[in-house]
Amino acid sequence: MNGDAGRAPVFGSPVDHTPTIVGRAEVRPADGPALPRTPELLRRFDLESQTPFGAQPYFAMEFIKGETLLEYAAARDPYTAGHSERVTAYALALARAGGLPKAELETLRRAGMLHDIGKVGVPDAILRKAGPLTAEERAAIEAHPMIGYRMLESLPFLAEALPAVRHHHERWDGRGYPDALAGIVIPPHARLMAVADTYDAMTSARPYRGPLRREEAVRRLRAESGTQFDPAAIELFDAVESELHALRQRAADV
Repeated sequence: MNGDAGRAPVFGSPVDHTPTIVGRAEVRPADGPALPRTPELLRRFDLESQTPFGAQPYFAMEFIKGETLLEYAAARDPYTAGHSERVTAYALALARAGGLPKAELETLRRAGMLHDIGKVGVPDAILRKAGPLTAEERAAIEAHPMIGYRMLESLPFLAEALPAVRHHHERWDGRGYPDALAGIVIPPHARLMAVADTYDAMTSARPYRGPLRREEAVRRLRAESGTQFDPAAIELFDAVESELHALRQRAADV
């Protein structure tokens, strides 16, 4: 693993995604903050959950291509794949309206498809809970950007996509997570993804409510300009809202 050659893994295992093995997962001691729900994370990758490590681990992974991670997550939770595809489409529409060059569009595409991959470490009971979350459950949900970031950080070809994976839940006013970044300190791709992610969440059925009407979703996004969202990103949203609605409708017809 990149940067970990001198540190022995607690154990290693192939990741078998039928019909082919797509990579290897290794658990190593963590130098940074501990990741929550480690046994659940291990179970999600079909690894032995009763592992005699003395400290919280993290995953360092090598995969044939980044999208195989998404495919694996989709096998566990089909909503993850559909949501990621829609968020990617919306974010790319915003980016094109903003004149981003082709190379940045590809970076944004990779970030969009993998932005929620860290949710493989969140128990199904929390992801699909129909009622209010406890403080502990909310903390588990809010850990997913860092889990995803750590899963992907050893893959050089995803390096430029990592900031958006890590920071797509930051807020313009600095009250987001995981790092409480504010304003223009938030990576530009993450600012676009925040709008795209929220738009999809509001216009999709969730365990605790049905989808919001188009007009209500638009109203709520505009109301959060300058607080949750970059005002410039909301201006782009206004410019392409009809396109996003058409994308939403086509996705619903599939």
